[in-house]
Amino acid sequence: MIRWIADIFDIIFILGHQMRSTSSVEMYRQVLLAGCRCIELDCWPGDKTTGFDPIITHGYTVCSDILFKDVIEAIAESAFKTSDYPVLLSFENHVNK
Repeated sequence: MIRWIADIFDIIFILGHQMRSTSSVEMYRQVLLAGCRCIELDCWPGDKTTGFDPIITHGYTVCSDILFKDVIEAIAESAFKTSDYPVLLSFENHVNK
């Protein structure tokens, strides 16, 4: 379990190649249910297609975007189903408002 606490999972939401792949909220659920306790959220400003809500994406790539609020909801639903240990969220914040 100590190994899972120490690992930070970056770009866990990408289903394939980190520069051009599809993103999925489900990946956050899967790593939390597998015992991961530290994940990074790459937060970027949304645009008119997201109603200007913040997004999670791998910046400066052609990966698809997922809504920040969907990721937070997935974390809230999955974080403590398999472990009582705290979950550490590391924010890479590119949102300016």
